[in-house]
Amino acid sequence: RLVNNFSGSIRSELRRTPRPQFVDVGFMRALAKNWGNPSGFLVEQAIGAELWKAGVKFRYWRTKSGAEVDFIIGENIPVEVKSGYRGIHLSRGFKSFIDAYRPPMAFWLMPDANETFSYHGITIRVMPAEMFIGEIEVAP
Repeated sequence: RLVNNFSGSIRSELRRTPRPQFVDVGFMRALAKNWGNPSGFLVEQAIGAELWKAGVKFRYWRTKSGAEVDFIIGENIPVEVKSGYRGIHLSRGFKSFIDAYRPPMAFWLMPDANETFSYHGITIRVMPAEMFIGEIEVAP
């Protein structure tokens, strides 16, 4: 499946071709011969596949300067995926998106974390990817 980029009216955003999103992560892992611990790329692809299966509209966001967010769901809700726990240090791209688009909330997905905090008045939910997918699947 091809995923389009999110684009607002900001000039610094890239007008790029769609990026590929695997919808069968098992097939992708078999092609990559990666049956050990999943890489960040695989975790991101798995989240995208689950969003697609749940019928959630999503895109990605990237600027000319290299700032990026893994997924933008709905109108403008950013979702960043991290495969390992490094403490909660929001990326430049994530902060840039929040500052530019003022979403109603945001998600930071990483293992071994479950908390909520605020960044510039925006609620950020930090949780494991599995918990996020569980919430997506039960949402109407």
